[in-house]
Amino acid sequence: DWDREYLTSPRDYPAPCPWCSGRLHHSPQCDELRAGWEVSIPFGKWKGKPLSQVPSDYLEWLLGNTDSIDAELRDAILRRLSA
Repeated sequence: DWDREYLTSPRDYPAPCPWCSGRLHHSPQCDELRAGWEVSIPFGKWKGKPLSQVPSDYLEWLLGNTDSIDAELRDAILRRLSA
């Protein structure tokens, strides 16, 4: 009985890291990989900065006032704001 309860009870594991292919232990290399894959702002005051470093209010303004941003940037901004 005790074995079954132990094996089927919920565990308090940390959430898997999406950059480590789901490993439980986060690797410092994940931050470097993520930074390389993250979309950056290609123009304006925040040019070259990854979206994670750009203030949310600027991203909201950008979505509402700029029709000329490409689909990839628009999708990345929407994902960033919904996170």
